[in-house]
Amino acid sequence: MISLVSTLLLSGFLSPPSSVLEGMESKSATFEGWLRASRGVETLETSYEAKMVIQTYASTYTVILDKGKAYEKENYSMQQVDVKMPDGGAVTVRTYILGNNVYTCSNVDGKWIPEKTKVIVPLYKGAILKFLEDLYNKGAMGFVEGKKTVGGRVCSQLNITIDVSKLSWMERCFILAFGGLSAVNPDEYAHLIRPFSMSLCVADGVVMEKASILELAEPIKSTVRLYTLVKDYKVNQGIPGDIFIVPPKIEGDEIWYVWDGRSFSGLYVPNHENALKWMKTNTSEGAVVLSWWDYGHEIRGYARRKVVAYSPSRNILWSVSGAWDEGVNGPFSDHEKILDIARALTGSNLSTLSENMRKYSAEYLFTTRFDISTSTFKALLEIAGLNPDNYIANGEFTELGKSTNLHRLWSDNPAAAEDIGKFLSLVYEDQNVRIYRLK
Repeated sequence: MISLVSTLLLSGFLSPPSSVLEGMESKSATFEGWLRASRGVETLETSYEAKMVIQTYASTYTVILDKGKAYEKENYSMQQVDVKMPDGGAVTVRTYILGNNVYTCSNVDGKWIPEKTKVIVPLYKGAILKFLEDLYNKGAMGFVEGKKTVGGRVCSQLNITIDVSKLSWMERCFILAFGGLSAVNPDEYAHLIRPFSMSLCVADGVVMEKASILELAEPIKSTVRLYTLVKDYKVNQGIPGDIFIVPPKIEGDEIWYVWDGRSFSGLYVPNHENALKWMKTNTSEGAVVLSWWDYGHEIRGYARRKVVAYSPSRNILWSVSGAWDEGVNGPFSDHEKILDIARALTGSNLSTLSENMRKYSAEYLFTTRFDISTSTFKALLEIAGLNPDNYIANGEFTELGKSTNLHRLWSDNPAAAEDIGKFLSLVYEDQNVRIYRLK
């Protein structure tokens, strides 16, 4: 970092003339070529190291980022890096950028603890490239070009100064993020940005080395210097999809997880963990699971499998304990879908159960012992439009109750097992969960 910053200082790049872009080129074929090449990179895997130096009135802080690994695919990315703090502390951190959403995970005692991170602008690749292209097209950039050898490779070096006076408020927010302040309050910082300087050493659409200096005027008066060096990279090679899966956070009977870039929260039953582990390991990634909706969140969040339903319909809110927040727990399910599941479980025809599984492309059926507790079963019967008194009397299942699919799925009766075997195979069992596979 010292050699690069010293070079930029000696060249005058980091101390631009009073007219900001005076003496610089406003157009760059190298920059345009890099933009095109970068958009052509479908996947990128890099190893890197970085440093952030924050200088304020009172002191200077240095944060070292070591053993960095980054994976990019379309508008998804994941970075894992060892962060060494000024006070001597260290932590391994993962940052997931999934479209407009950013999630940060710290490794604490061997467990990843995820949190959603509030950022002032989108940080995915497409948004960053569009931002840079917009600045270029409006003439807010000045270029001084050269060549530099990075990691034994000759790269094009673009020394860039950005005239902040030409930027919109949102573009100033991008400058803050690009300069390392992606989570600050833009109302306090955006109007204090001085001319922004950065250096990009590029090859094959990849930024091999990047340095930037973000200066903020009074009353904050601070400087943030960033330096990143790519040590190795692979372009357009396969990246496993699970790289971009944010680890779930489990607290008691609640699971928080990310699905398709959005966070969800729902019920987690601790004694289902072994069954969920089995499902995650022994079923295909594209498998769909039918269960009562209560278990949908834990199946999605822990086992990472699709489910037929993970939320109630509005019509059955009377059966839900506590309030349902669509912003946190997810949108309501279609009522017909809920009825289909309830009728499949409480009916006495196994062919109807298998037909409903096929209707929703479900390969697996997830059932729990709690489902046949009398209180839960009564709710299922009512939702299915049946009279619970015909199925449960004096706290016991009647003959009609014992003939239901759900009761038979948990029965150890050989005749019931034989009937079930015509449609389903028992593939997992413990004292709390039974998982069946559709034949």
